[in-house]
Amino acid sequence: MKGRFWREQVPLIRPLFLLLGLLVLICGWLIQYGRFEGDSLDSRTWEWTAAGSFADESPPVSGWIPYPSKPNLHVESKAYWLRIPLPATDSREPRLWLTGVMAVRVYDDAGSLLYGYDPAERGHRINLLSRWNLAKLPIPVPARVDVLIENRAAYQPVPEIRLIDRGDLLAHLFRKDSYSFILASLHLFCSAIAFRLFWSRKDKLYLYFFLLAITGAYASAVRNSLLQMFWDQPWPGYLENAVFPLGVFSFISMLYELFYPLEKKLLNRLRWMMLGFSVAAGAAALIDPWFYDWLLRYPLPPFYLLTGLLIFRVLIKAFLQRRDLESVWMLAGSNVISAVATFHVVRNFMPYLYDWLAERIPLLKEMPFDLLQIGLLLFQIGLIRVIIHRFGVLNQQLTQFNRTLEQNVMSRTAELHERTAQLQETNARLAASMRETAEVMAESMILEERHRITGSIHDNVAHVLAATIVQLEAAKRLLDKDPRHAEDKVVASQQLVRKGLEEIRLSVRLLKEDANHYDLPAAMGALIRDTADASGIVVDSSIAPLPSTLTTLQKRVFFQALQEGLSNGQRYGGCRKFHLRMEANGREVQFELSGDGTSFVPPGSGSGLRALSESVERLSGTLQVLEGQTVCILRVSLPYAPEASPTLEPHPSWNTLGGIDL
Repeated sequence: MKGRFWREQVPLIRPLFLLLGLLVLICGWLIQYGRFEGDSLDSRTWEWTAAGSFADESPPVSGWIPYPSKPNLHVESKAYWLRIPLPATDSREPRLWLTGVMAVRVYDDAGSLLYGYDPAERGHRINLLSRWNLAKLPIPVPARVDVLIENRAAYQPVPEIRLIDRGDLLAHLFRKDSYSFILASLHLFCSAIAFRLFWSRKDKLYLYFFLLAITGAYASAVRNSLLQMFWDQPWPGYLENAVFPLGVFSFISMLYELFYPLEKKLLNRLRWMMLGFSVAAGAAALIDPWFYDWLLRYPLPPFYLLTGLLIFRVLIKAFLQRRDLESVWMLAGSNVISAVATFHVVRNFMPYLYDWLAERIPLLKEMPFDLLQIGLLLFQIGLIRVIIHRFGVLNQQLTQFNRTLEQNVMSRTAELHERTAQLQETNARLAASMRETAEVMAESMILEERHRITGSIHDNVAHVLAATIVQLEAAKRLLDKDPRHAEDKVVASQQLVRKGLEEIRLSVRLLKEDANHYDLPAAMGALIRDTADASGIVVDSSIAPLPSTLTTLQKRVFFQALQEGLSNGQRYGGCRKFHLRMEANGREVQFELSGDGTSFVPPGSGSGLRALSESVERLSGTLQVLEGQTVCILRVSLPYAPEASPTLEPHPSWNTLGGIDL
């Protein structure tokens, strides 16, 4: 059981040891790289004495006691003097470098003021953990210096005073603290990535990641000694401790978004409490330094430790429930940052405990000042691993979705091909049906026209024969009595027979199945010429180019209209001159035949015009015989199909309808 338990923890142990190993390597390198190389003043040779106040202008003559006899002098006394012997040095720019002091003045052994700094006079609020002072020494270096220090009711770390060359100090600071700017750059790089992700995906997780990276970048930039060399402004370092709770708020908010809805009420309360604490600390830093120092020294450490325990509980619960990559890396990263954050809190906000631990573990004094930012960077590495995992899962989902989409497209394409084949088959059937329908309609119209023409022939023959018989009988009766008059009757009979023969010849022409008649302009021209030769009429024709989509039925209707118009115009309107106009206007073909005779209404039933009217109506056209005019006018309009059909190509067999070529 025990071996099985550890095997189950392997997914967590591997990233945890990886991050801890990186932390140890970075810290070891920084400790070795940032180790100070220079003259160190031995505090065992120092002496100290109490000062009346920071306003003292010269050290006392007597009362000096050994400094080691009062190791907590920097905590218990508000103002005190230190007498520090200086060794001989060949430095060209000797300096006295002082850290861990609030207000300070440096005098040489002759009582001359060499350096002074009072934050109250400059309106400064400082963080002693990042502020240092540099006093310029004369050459040759005096045998000793007297230093006046006051802590101004603030906790002071153990003062550290070194004799150093200015060039060596600058090189040491570059070697020791330049990595802080590298850390700040890495944090800024992470914040840029997080903001870009938030801008594109609108996920609050990336917003809190951005805020956490920004706080890390800020702390890395201001918590180093090198910055003061170029920008002597203590306010950014002073406000750094107020930014720390804001980073904790971002960290808790990220856990809230990652593991929602696990412990959502607890995490939600913790993060808003930490945000409120950060706002209160920031306001106190700007308004009341004493309250700001009190907040950081007393409420923050226990509140942070309690928060850390609750967060650890949430992460353990998430790991036990999910055991996925996100919970593993977040738990490993959180353990690392929790460890370094605890050390940060103890060193910065619990100085007594830190001093006690440092006396027993000297390595703690060597730890990098930006250890929290290093841990934060390692946590961000774990978070980036989680984000990469999320994008990998998203990529897998997109790949699966693309595959499903491709399958759906292929399926829909196959269905489309099937529907297209069915549509083509339906179109073929429809084309065949339309062809059959057109052929039937053509045959029906041909039969109707033949019936009309044969009726017309019958009527003409009957009329001519009856009239001829009457004239011949009259001539027979008058032959003996009035030969001249009888001869006139015979001549009239001949004229009647001749006229009847012309009409019969014209009607017989219509019965012929001649393909030329359906080349509409040519057929109309032949009809006009035959009629003019037979009756002596004059026809002026104007036929514009006609659409190629005119059907046989439409052509036959227009030809029939010309026949009826010429015949009826001569017979009933007395027309001797006609004008034919025929053109297409984009939607329909318009036919108009006008004569110089009078308007007419055919007597009797008007079978020819009636048949023509029915044919026009079947083709959705209009027919007009204008009455009450001084001329005889016949108008026919028929709609036609567009020149090109986008869906259905004409079948080759459509070129013949009822055996008649178009």
